[in-house]
Amino acid sequence: MPEVIVYLVEGRTLEQKRGLVKDITQAVVKNAGTTAEQVTISLVEKRRRSVQRDAGPLSASAKITQSCAEPSRSTPVNKIVSALHNVLAAVQ
Repeated sequence: MPEVIVYLVEGRTLEQKRGLVKDITQAVVKNAGTTAEQVTISLVEKRRRSVQRDAGPLSASAKITQSCAEPSRSTPVNKIVSALHNVLAAVQ
């Protein structure tokens, strides 16, 4: 049962959050060989002032990519990380 936790700065509309959850769910289903019913997405909203100022918009996805991805292999995890990176880039 795949679980994805996304940390966001508060201020997104309900429609934006629903779109994000839908896109992430589709990426996990496509790349992890599971069903949408088995995917759990958690959105954790942070107040703007509590977010670290030195963290750039891609720092979290870059850290995930570096820790999970092996450039020479195309694994389901790498595909999910890549798909999530694309979704997050589209939201920003």
